[in-house]
Order: sequence, then C-alpha cells, then structure tokens
Amino acid sequence: MHVVSDESLCLVQELLVSSLSHVDEGILISADHFNCTSQYGFDSEGSARIEILNDSSVAVENDEKILLHGLVENVDEQRGSLTFFCQIQWGVNTKTRKSADKNRECLRSMVVDFTKDSQGFFSAAFALTFKNQENGQVIGHGTGYLLFEKPRISLQ
Repeated sequence: MHVVSDESLCLVQELLVSSLSHVDEGILISADHFNCTSQYGFDSEGSARIEILNDSSVAVENDEKILLHGLVENVDEQRGSLTFFCQIQWGVNTKTRKSADKNRECLRSMVVDFTKDSQGFFSAAFALTFKNQENGQVIGHGTGYLLFEKPRISLQ
C-alpha cells in the first residue's frame, strides 16, 4: 500500500543537501515522483536520531552516485537500519568542484523532531529535479531510494 510521507521526503532532501556541498550553486530539490510504501518504515514516536555509519560518493563526469548506510533510533530506543541511494545526472553547465569527496561535508548524525507524535518515515523510491536556487533553471535530475529495515531477531 502506498502512503504519503512528507517526513521521508524532507529526510531525502536533508541527506542530499548534506552530501552535495561540492556543488557551487544553491540547489532547490523537488520531487517529480515520491512513492512510499507503508510495508517498510520506521515509527519516529515524535523524534528520531539518525547516525550515518558509512557513506560514499562517486562522480564520473556529469554522473554522480551517493550511497549512505546508517542507523535510526526513536525516543523509545527502537532501532532500525537506513539505506539511501541516489544517482544524479547533472547538466553540462552545472558547476561542481573536482574533488567532491575531499570538499564534501560528511553528515554523521542528525536529530529530527516532529510536532505530531504519530509521524514516521517510510521506505520510498523517488525521481527528483535539481534547480538553481537563484534562477530556477534545471541543473540536474536524480533517481533513487530510501529503505528502512528493522533488525532481524536471532533465534539461538
């Protein structure tokens, strides 16, 4: 079953903004498609802490791939894992610094607070458009996914 999750979209945008500090233009990120599933998600219980354990970014010419793995925990200490992937095709006129990995400000931890207690994050597949913040010109397109998984129980 598909659901709407503004929280998941905001999280995707935050992860991308933190990962794209090497782009020399102010970026607006809009969702062309953002399909969430209620089958896989994480209940925030009003607040969640996200810790990124492993991140990588590979850029070849105008193509960039971002992969993040981490943990998410709510105020009730329920935990789960997070995987985020986005492949971006930049326009030929988009200004980026050559050494993206060296100049990138790595996101390690973030806390997300909600005004409603019953909010949550849901796994999603998405297609995005990146625009120049000043003039609104399209500077790139991206596709990817956000996946939440609960820990598996060991039977021993």
